Amino acid sequence: GCDSVISLLVLTAPKVYSTLTHYMCQGDSLLYHGRKYKATGTYYVNLQNYRGCDSIVRLRVLYNNSASLTTVILCASQTFLWNGTTYTSSMAGTFQSRFVNYHGCDSIATLKVYKGNCKELGTPTATTVTLTSDETTTEEIDQTNTIGMNPELSIFPNPNAGNFVVQNNCLSCKQMHVEVFTMEGKLMYVADADNTSGKININLSVSAGMYWVKLSNKEGTYNEVKSFVVE
Repeated sequence: GCDSVISLLVLTAPKVYSTLTHYMCQGDSLLYHGRKYKATGTYYVNLQNYRGCDSIVRLRVLYNNSASLTTVILCASQTFLWNGTTYTSSMAGTFQSRFVNYHGCDSIATLKVYKGNCKELGTPTATTVTLTSDETTTEEIDQTNTIGMNPELSIFPNPNAGNFVVQNNCLSCKQMHVEVFTMEGKLMYVADADNTSGKININLSVSAGMYWVKLSNKEGTYNEVKSFVVE
């Protein structure tokens, strides 16, 4: 019959957040909790955990397809060997080679040959960028004239919705020629931009996918390519 005190502690079971990354070949699909996913992107799936509370899975779907883009500027007497074929400045254009990578996914290698208004400088310089679906890029860059510049190129945000900033460290490049290509080498955007600040704003209206952006100056001393993703 004496007074007593009961302390009742009410706790809310927290939502559970987790991340799942799935890789597949382009054209395949993923069936996850009754929904089929065919396109790359980041999806948020609402489920219930073992307590019966809401949980959220951050599902990242990426392609295992790979692509590479090689660009080269050829003077009149220069030649460039690519995939067993010798190219000259008179063959300026876009060339492609399709193959299956080690993931078993279809992949594309693209070569863009530009005719240069230049003097013969020996072996032509080429820029090759390889992109795989894990968003890792490797760049092999051979520049004949990099005095006063650091040829680093960055894109932010990446991925983006088509609006992004391209930043470079070419201190001597006051103007830049900007080009955006699809993975297959189709030109989607071209412009001459002010590069005084080392930053260039780009606004695109394109479908979701992976693209290349290329920066170059009129002197031909700067030629950089970088990949980005539009979601």
